[in-house]
Amino acid sequence: MDNLPTLIESMASNHGIRSVTRATFPSGATALKHYHTDYRETFRVHQGELTLIKGDKKYTIKEGELSPTIEMHEVHTYKNSSKDDVIADIILEPGHRGCELANIIFSGIVKDDRLGEVSARKGYNMFWIAFYEITNTIPTGIPWILYSLLKFFHGRKKIDAYKVTLISKYIS
Repeated sequence: MDNLPTLIESMASNHGIRSVTRATFPSGATALKHYHTDYRETFRVHQGELTLIKGDKKYTIKEGELSPTIEMHEVHTYKNSSKDDVIADIILEPGHRGCELANIIFSGIVKDDRLGEVSARKGYNMFWIAFYEITNTIPTGIPWILYSLLKFFHGRKKIDAYKVTLISKYIS
């Protein structure tokens, strides 16, 4: 449970300026190529080395370093290529309420021992569709096509109802 994302600074405490989450990225952790339209994103590494790819440039962010800022609409991905955990702060500017809620939801999923269930089909299920929408994460390439097809298949009403269920269950 120590590896759960932790909100370090909430937008509620700084007039919406930023949200900061401390996260642990286990060995092999990676994100699909994606972008955001609501905020810029920066990583501050506390332990290990995080690889960031934004656009066509690759960066290795080491302990104590701050990554280049990922601008809105800038396609990026990140991964932990090492054998050890990476601990980093994810800094969103301006702050993003959906990402703050997502931390709580994700922690609740883990505490309920449902991570295996929501991880099924490698991120192409109702949970991840809702999670991407809540966090303003827009995949690119083939993942975007699959994501779009699943959104169409499930339908707007069902997806919105599922988001309400997640928020109702995990946000006190």
